[in-house]
Amino acid sequence: MSLYLVRHTPVALPKGICYGWLDAPLADDYPRYAQQIISRLSEIKLDKIYSSPSQRCVTLAEEIAQMRALTVEKDERLRELHFGAWEGLSWEAIYERESGRRWFADYWHAQTEEGESHDDLLHRVSSFEAERDRRLETLLVTHAGVIRAYRILLGHLEPDEALAQSVNFGEIYKYE
Repeated sequence: MSLYLVRHTPVALPKGICYGWLDAPLADDYPRYAQQIISRLSEIKLDKIYSSPSQRCVTLAEEIAQMRALTVEKDERLRELHFGAWEGLSWEAIYERESGRRWFADYWHAQTEEGESHDDLLHRVSSFEAERDRRLETLLVTHAGVIRAYRILLGHLEPDEALAQSVNFGEIYKYE
């Protein structure tokens, strides 16, 4: 069965701000994005919808679910990378910290300050995937980091390859 991954729509934060677990509000153009996503999903049969508990994902997931008379199951393992003390800071300010420079030098293995590493993120996404019922047509409304983790798990990419590929707001990615 198919697995569909959708990244949340843009948020109302200035460009260059770190917001992994920060519950950032949705941008004003959310309705337009949501309608486009719902339209692209309209011909796809779905049995199950999961969402990150971040409001920027839950809002979209619930709107999709409502159109299909489904419920949304929120799962902590679908959250974005936890940036810890860096949440809400600019990337420039993060780089000025020694911990930030250490992370940028080895962003796959190094943990963010009071947060997690990409290794940690991959581990929790792998845990979710191991429990997911693959007999169901499933939609995940989630974040760029989780989608990149899936590219490694299911797309058989190396971490550097997965991290180098863009993950667009509102984009739908499909895996068989």
